[in-house]
Amino acid sequence: MFEFLIDKLWTPMFTREGYNPFSTILLAFLLISFVEFYWKFFAKKHNQKELRFAVIPFILFGGILRFLDSRALSPNLLTITPGIYFLLAAIFTLCIHFFSYSKTRKIGITLSIIALLFSFSYLNFSKTFFALAVFPFYYLFTKIYNKFPLMKDSFAWKPHIFEAWVTSFGVMAGLMEEHVLAGALMNIHPLLFGLLKSLLIPLIIYLVKDTKGEQKIYIGTIIGLIGLGPGLRDLLELFSL
Repeated sequence: MFEFLIDKLWTPMFTREGYNPFSTILLAFLLISFVEFYWKFFAKKHNQKELRFAVIPFILFGGILRFLDSRALSPNLLTITPGIYFLLAAIFTLCIHFFSYSKTRKIGITLSIIALLFSFSYLNFSKTFFALAVFPFYYLFTKIYNKFPLMKDSFAWKPHIFEAWVTSFGVMAGLMEEHVLAGALMNIHPLLFGLLKSLLIPLIIYLVKDTKGEQKIYIGTIIGLIGLGPGLRDLLELFSL
């Protein structure tokens, strides 16, 4: 059992082999458990709209750190998934505890700007065409979905539209897809992932439609953040080619 955990879960994280079915299931379990735990013991005590605006810069910071992890940083438990999300959650929680929402947001913005400035030396923008190709698809799907009352909380799904297409065009430009299901779709054609994920987003939003009040905002925030951080990282990866 120990050797199995090392071979299937631990080693791939540090050798950049990408995810496998076992690590995917484990990460999904950890995410669901953490989301429930964080709501019960911290988030539900707060104004969810204020909490959302305060946490966004920290997730952007995390996306940039994930980009730097493959270049300026050595792989370690605090810069790979899921460690980086626990690190960000800890920093964010401490900031909210000791500072106001606006002060916390400013701290996150400052961290993001510093990390982004540090990232510029790794960017060359030679594949800008592929990044620009994302926006017609993003515009089309957001234009359609904005008409649905079900999709009222646009933050919950718009980052995923962007992430879906920037990942697809990133793979077309030469990036490697690390996730199992996405990789299987992209082996058929890279754009199939962007199309299928974009079409499935309303179903995901439908599945959480019965959540009420502040918890509904919280779940929408979590869903949106899952797309926002990876979307920014993939964009930076694309610009680094």
